[in-house]
Amino acid sequence: MRRRETERGFRFDPSKGVDPQKIVAVDRDIATQKRKVEQALIAGLNELAQIKRHTEQQGLRLRGEVESALVVLAQARADERAVIG
Repeated sequence: MRRRETERGFRFDPSKGVDPQKIVAVDRDIATQKRKVEQALIAGLNELAQIKRHTEQQGLRLRGEVESALVVLAQARADERAVIG
């Protein structure tokens, strides 16, 4: 509510212009926010790269386990055929 009251009461006086210190403060705030966003994006990119590496490693591990299980299954089927045969 306070923001709306302030906005309603604001009247820009072009003869006074904008206080240069306020412009500097706003520019500083924007630069700070920009740095934070850039850092968050870089951190996110690094995290995604780490997740990708982990996922690829898990995929390779699981592929090895599946291949081993297929070998065991094939041997079990061959043994079954030999016994029933």
